[in-house]
Amino acid sequence: MKRTKKSFFVRLMAVLMTMVLVLSGCTQAEKKPDEIEKIKFEMFAWGEAPDEEMVEEALNAITREKIGVEVDIEFYNLNVYSEQIGLKIAGDEEMDLVAIIGDTMELANDGILMPIDDLLDKYGQDIKKVCGDLLYYCTMDGKNYGVPFMGNKKYVTTLNCRKDIIDELNIDPASMMTIDGMEAAFEKVHAAYPEMTIIAPDSEGVIYGYYGIDRENVSHIDFLGGTYYLTIMNDDPTVVDFYETESYKKELKMVQDWYEKGYVMKDSATTDEVGSLSYYDGNLFSYINWQNVYGDPVEPVVHLGLSAITYPTYSIPIADDVVSSADTLGVGISSNSKHAEACMKWLNLLFTDQEMCTTLGFGAKDHHWQLREDGLAEYCEGIEPGNSGWETGFNWSIGNVGACYVFTSVSDDPDYNKKQIAANDTATRSIAYGFCFNYEPVETQMAACDSVVEKYALALESGSVDVDTLLPEFIAELKAAGIDEVVQEAQRQLDEFLAQKK
Repeated sequence: MKRTKKSFFVRLMAVLMTMVLVLSGCTQAEKKPDEIEKIKFEMFAWGEAPDEEMVEEALNAITREKIGVEVDIEFYNLNVYSEQIGLKIAGDEEMDLVAIIGDTMELANDGILMPIDDLLDKYGQDIKKVCGDLLYYCTMDGKNYGVPFMGNKKYVTTLNCRKDIIDELNIDPASMMTIDGMEAAFEKVHAAYPEMTIIAPDSEGVIYGYYGIDRENVSHIDFLGGTYYLTIMNDDPTVVDFYETESYKKELKMVQDWYEKGYVMKDSATTDEVGSLSYYDGNLFSYINWQNVYGDPVEPVVHLGLSAITYPTYSIPIADDVVSSADTLGVGISSNSKHAEACMKWLNLLFTDQEMCTTLGFGAKDHHWQLREDGLAEYCEGIEPGNSGWETGFNWSIGNVGACYVFTSVSDDPDYNKKQIAANDTATRSIAYGFCFNYEPVETQMAACDSVVEKYALALESGSVDVDTLLPEFIAELKAAGIDEVVQEAQRQLDEFLAQKK
């Protein structure tokens, strides 16, 4: 073949470029210390993390080599996290990764988060592959502002109760999947343990935040915009005020009856103690909350996580499973970050790298946990959940569960975590998934409604007041506060969202 001047210069430039790379030592895996990008991760903590420095170094040893990025995690107590982020914003402090806990829309509206669609296209291909259409868990004006926590999103309202007592009294847990069966069990337990509280609030009321147990009329309820009054039912795209529905009134009546029978603790309207915590003390039979479900069909299961730290526990589904629009946990990128590309590279690696994902969730390898020959992980000797030195809650609030090693305390199936992700495909998907209500047009009315809810809802949902007397007053004050305008605006936005999906 004839050699041309062009081919000579192409070969010459290739040689020169190779020499430059060799001399500079600038390959991605061999960046100099001053070329490593360092990002800060603003994160709420669910527990204590005295081993932070050790775990961060374990993470950085992975990411430094693979993507040339290091992370510095800034912890804040969950109770003050939003306040601390607000102070950073007010002080115009630079931030990079920002944990999201149910406030994506607020953070986006306030200009705190940047749209990340272009970054996902360039550096987040693994995230897009893992999440699929679940990636778009909160969009505004067609733009995505966060990467969701990717785990089993198939949630169901469950009654968590003492397995030892159920077994002792020969109660069939499957019978408790109906309201009649649940109340029959309450009666039997109350007779055997008259001093025991039968059911307690897990949040601010016995049923607060976990509605949808009226199976006869409601297969599932989806709350919109982070409130408990903007609601659609059974995928009917009509937005309603939940506090005005017959379903809400029926459940209030049920809890009032429980209270009068002595099943509910007398100070449920004023106590700060939640059921999932008082359960540890041994004088509580049950409480209601949301749980992940992995089986199909849904059935009573022994909840391994709760059993490990409390009493052997049945989680009994009392509603149908659903992937709700209220998908609250995720990570965004601050609008004033100077390392947005590095942030997305770091998140993308987190979604696929098993050691990185497990380290973020459970601590440093060979100190907090170790990998067995069969591919399962286990805690190192002397380390146990609740006292490991890395109790952050990251294993179920950040990243991709499917990328983590499976712990022997959870399952002997190395693919168990991946099956959690697959379980999403078998759940009812709310038609409103991905919808985030932008409350700015009715911000004044919502603030007024929130004050009314705070005044009435807790008392009603504790069972300690007369529903027929107080509920009409509650609804009337919501009307005066502007609830109808809020519902109307939410309906307008939901209609636009659904039209864009077609």
